[in-house]
Amino acid sequence: MDGELVVWEADTLSFKALQRRASAGQRDVPRLAASMPAHFIAFEVLQLGGQELLNRPYGERRAVLEALFTERALAPPWTLCPMTTLSILCRSTRRCRSRP
Repeated sequence: MDGELVVWEADTLSFKALQRRASAGQRDVPRLAASMPAHFIAFEVLQLGGQELLNRPYGERRAVLEALFTERALAPPWTLCPMTTLSILCRSTRRCRSRP
């Protein structure tokens, strides 16, 4: 999976909080994990079962990613990135992927 590791802080993504988590000493890890939990936002599946999927159309790869979330009952801290192809939503939320 391709995605982004993020830490939320007061309803926004905080790169600073993520850096604090990443650079914490071993003694601080449990406390920071509890106070600033990390989440993984998945937006792409690059390969599955050792088979590269990059040459497949994005719609197929997205279906594989959604199936992985369903089959494995992935829930927070795993997050499936929202996706739309509706141009009005793309412009307002910047969540659009072009279709190959």
